[in-house]
Amino acid sequence: LKIMVVANQLTAADTSVFLKAGSSLDIKAERANPFTKWMSDKVWLNILQLTRHSFGVDQVLFYRELADNIQKNQEAWRKWFDENEPESVDVPDYEERIRMERV
Repeated sequence: LKIMVVANQLTAADTSVFLKAGSSLDIKAERANPFTKWMSDKVWLNILQLTRHSFGVDQVLFYRELADNIQKNQEAWRKWFDENEPESVDVPDYEERIRMERV
């Protein structure tokens, strides 16, 4: 992460979000977790925090629709969530965008 901050690809605030994520949110004050059968409240709060954060020096809301995408495509997201190595399979609804960001 430090390398990406020095290269101006991430900001210090981005790093903070990756390290703290939803730990600063109160589950009682947030949108209810609709996936309690397979996703913990802690993970849900992390997702909510990602949807609100503007990343990089360009302040891109890359994950703005993450919670809604999971709700619309729950079966695919649950399959990805349950993967032993999720980093080795396509991320539902985001794989194309992730590949474009890498270029």
